[in-house]
Amino acid sequence: MAHHKIYGGCLESEIAVSGLPISGPCRADWKVRRSEYLEPLLDPVLLGEERLVDTVSVRLERGADRFRLTFDDTGAFDVSLDGREITWTPAAGADQDLAQIDLLGRVLSLAVHAAGDVCLHASAVVVEGHAIAFLGPKGFGKSALAMSLVASGAMLLTDDTLRLRLGPRTVATPGPHSIRLWNDVADHLGRRSAMVPELDGGKLVGRSLPDDEVSSEPVPLAALYLLNPVRPSPDVASGRRTLLPSVEATLGVIQHAKIALLLGKSEGAALLHRAASLTSTTPVFRLEVPRDLPQLPVAARHIMGWHRIGADAPTPAPQTAGGR
Repeated sequence: MAHHKIYGGCLESEIAVSGLPISGPCRADWKVRRSEYLEPLLDPVLLGEERLVDTVSVRLERGADRFRLTFDDTGAFDVSLDGREITWTPAAGADQDLAQIDLLGRVLSLAVHAAGDVCLHASAVVVEGHAIAFLGPKGFGKSALAMSLVASGAMLLTDDTLRLRLGPRTVATPGPHSIRLWNDVADHLGRRSAMVPELDGGKLVGRSLPDDEVSSEPVPLAALYLLNPVRPSPDVASGRRTLLPSVEATLGVIQHAKIALLLGKSEGAALLHRAASLTSTTPVFRLEVPRDLPQLPVAARHIMGWHRIGADAPTPAPQTAGGR
């Protein structure tokens, strides 16, 4: 039984998981088992469905005793209502590498949700001991911007999935330190030689970054940035940010929750409450950045400057009743 560090916790898994730090025996936050028999759900209710790629979809159901995520290609993952127990029943001919992607993404995001925290579709870096995270749909340049900051001296915390521990001070936890970049971005950043084509898309994947470029410990969250790529112009050459009011910030966070489309009304209400709590303590900005690779280093250095020790730190807009 292997133990791995991820998302600020310990994963004990019967499924081989590559690319994650291996730890000694530890108190597992999540236990993953494999089963050849799919137990029927008690009183199942379909919460939501999401199309992933081509003909592959995923469905989320909730039963009386557990959740079930069913992927067309890799099979079913049952998650206990407290998020601690995960059982994978593979589909016929399921690819274990794709199953690992599902496990580290939506499955563990569901487990985190079940335990009361939030996972966002985001890339995050650490500057001066604090995390800043970039949220946006696919193709908005989250990974490219994060790696541009790494080239300017930041450390990568996670790419694609960010777990946040909620509380009076939100804590951002390290995810997989693999990165996904388009060919031209990888070339521009000088990363292509260390990357390979990914399994389920057209990007390149880099799974091994130098130790001095990654952060492996949970850190306080300083800010969330909702990316808004714009045409290059002198006004936004170095990036421009706008602090969002509470309602807009909360809705923006919900939009980029990792499993938002799957949660349905009942679980979506819990996500709304947590997003409002998060944005009441953490500033959320709209970030305009030029859609231009040569200008990315300039924007990265400017963003780094906002988060240097001694820089002014805007506080989040006060919550109102309408924000919840």
